[in-house]
Amino acid sequence: MQGLPRIGKVPLVLGGLASTAIMLFVLIYVLTAWWSTPLFGFGASGPDQPIAFPHNVHVQDEGIACEFCHRNVVTGEAATVPAVEQCLICHTTVNGESNVEIAKLLEYAGRDKSGVVVPGATPQPIDWEKVHRIPDHVQFAHEPHLRYFTQQQDVIDMAAAGGISPVEQVCTICHGDVREMTKVKQERSLKMGDCVDCHRDYDAPTDCTTCHY
Repeated sequence: MQGLPRIGKVPLVLGGLASTAIMLFVLIYVLTAWWSTPLFGFGASGPDQPIAFPHNVHVQDEGIACEFCHRNVVTGEAATVPAVEQCLICHTTVNGESNVEIAKLLEYAGRDKSGVVVPGATPQPIDWEKVHRIPDHVQFAHEPHLRYFTQQQDVIDMAAAGGISPVEQVCTICHGDVREMTKVKQERSLKMGDCVDCHRDYDAPTDCTTCHY
């Protein structure tokens, strides 16, 4: 039996190349999505910040609520990091005369270490290092998660048992026990499987358009 004419083999070759290219593209996409969480986050000590911010002091010792600083967390998509002006609510009184890190904060705010405004100084934003990372093609809104979980009785009970607010209890689900951290680190992988497992556990939708839109 004769083989295919040379001209007849061309479409087969092109089809094979196209299939290989598509499979390679899908593989690269999946691997990129899987590995796009930086290695320093999960299980590491977390990135160094321009100013040391010990959450254990602010949350555990001083009793500051998560949403006092992260004011958008219960109403919007992003938790948001407070502007330096918000830090001055406390740190014009709790100044940097005996604390180098607070002195750095006040310098960003255009003040000296005692909290007095420096003439001509312009407040500068603090370039915090991002800790919790998800790929750019993933959408995550904090508000619906906070709204749902703060209404769950098991969350309410755990919060009461731990002496914390339901909002903080919900934060621990993804962020870990931040109130005990001197430097924030990523506790969970925040990869697709992690999110899908949680959605399945709570009967939340798992179709692609839930997070990819």
